[in-house]
Amino acid sequence: NSQISTLTVADPQNDEAYTCVVTSGQYASSASSETVVNLNTFSVEAISKEVLLNTETVISCKITDITEQMTIEWSGFTEADNFVPSSGSYNFSSNSQTGTLTVKSAAVTTDKTYTCSVSSSVNKESA
Repeated sequence: NSQISTLTVADPQNDEAYTCVVTSGQYASSASSETVVNLNTFSVEAISKEVLLNTETVISCKITDITEQMTIEWSGFTEADNFVPSSGSYNFSSNSQTGTLTVKSAAVTTDKTYTCSVSSSVNKESA
């Protein structure tokens, strides 16, 4: 048998470590088991641009307050030669990472919204 417990943290402001303690409801003398779960918070700044039609542009998604490489994925376009997404690299000195999406001039024909999604490269179950 297995059981799943979920901790929901409303409006987290800082990195925090939580401890899950499991005890037996049937065997009072059995030892408890502890697991530490880390909640890592970060900030995301999307940098929009206004450009002329048919002009190549680069839009950015900057993540700050991080301690490791993150995964940045872009959406809002069909994979093609006119788009070059990049996750960027983790910058140790500023604890940040900037992902970019290059939109080639042939794809700049109308107003469009592109979305960057950020997740942990280490913890694949992060939100």
